[in-house]
Amino acid sequence: MVWRREVGPAYSGMAVAGGRLFTGESDGSSDFVVALEAGSGREVWRHRLGPVYKGHGGSDDGPTSTPTVAGGRVFMVGPHGVLVALDAASGDLVWRRDLVAEYGAQAPTWSFSTAPLAWGRLLIVQVGGRSPYNLMAFDQASGDVVWTRDADTRLGYSSPLLAELGGVEQVVVAGDTRIYAVRPADGSPTWSHAVPKADRSMVMPLPSDRLFVATWDEGLILAVERDGGTFRAREMLTTPLLKGTYSPTVPHDGHLYSLNGSFITCLDPGSGEACWRERAFEGSLIRAGADLVVWGDGELRVVAADPSAYRERFAAKLAEPTGWTVVAPAYAGGLLYLRQPGELLAVRLTAG
Repeated sequence: MVWRREVGPAYSGMAVAGGRLFTGESDGSSDFVVALEAGSGREVWRHRLGPVYKGHGGSDDGPTSTPTVAGGRVFMVGPHGVLVALDAASGDLVWRRDLVAEYGAQAPTWSFSTAPLAWGRLLIVQVGGRSPYNLMAFDQASGDVVWTRDADTRLGYSSPLLAELGGVEQVVVAGDTRIYAVRPADGSPTWSHAVPKADRSMVMPLPSDRLFVATWDEGLILAVERDGGTFRAREMLTTPLLKGTYSPTVPHDGHLYSLNGSFITCLDPGSGEACWRERAFEGSLIRAGADLVVWGDGELRVVAADPSAYRERFAAKLAEPTGWTVVAPAYAGGLLYLRQPGELLAVRLTAG
């Protein structure tokens, strides 16, 4: 254990850059973006996002979006729909956009959760506003609107991502009823594929111009095919084994791994069959090199990303469980950052 500290309630993930860790938290009356020293956990600065987003239906208070760090700035969408750009060194406000007041965005049931995507000088944000402000690109330095796209209606809980498909860089978005893609430079559409309840989908790029999409009902693999300048998405496979979950699905050497419910599952995406399943706990996982880092209930496991068998490299109880762990671990500079309700831990992973 390198350090541990108390942290206010939030579902924000952790972004690590320039020796600092950025995340969100609440103090019970306000929500904040906070910057910590990555090596010690000491707070460097905090910036108030606005009044606390009160939890409901069993959820905790606080922000749910994860900060994006690019070009010396920190970008984050607060739970009430305010997008801020902050100086990463000082935490000072560079610019601010109220997505609700300015663009007619409607908050999802569980608050604004989308994370901005940095591309070149642009910041691409799934706003979910009135036409034409559904998908928008802002200038990172000034906050000026560069382009808008009336791509879909309702805003969900996913975030735009960058993928190269058919040799062309594209921004892939899970909209209200479909998965679609646009060119990042100008927002021009490239393809679209209908997916029911896509607003809660998780999308993961795979090799060979494929995408894995996890909805709350099933997982599916899309092949994006190019014919000249025309693109289309074709459904290759559906499986109930990797449904939508709070944990990301990660690829490694042609297989998919996910913590689905309380089972770690390795899936062969060619056949849709499970190579193995192992009961663990409800939590989240990421991939670090050729290993899976699995975190939940105060327990850490490091598991080989190996389709032949479930092989545990390491397991330890690091903390008493304080609630349901839904925030994925973060790994940077040899340190593993683990969050559960009320506390944040940093652990050093060493070979062997």
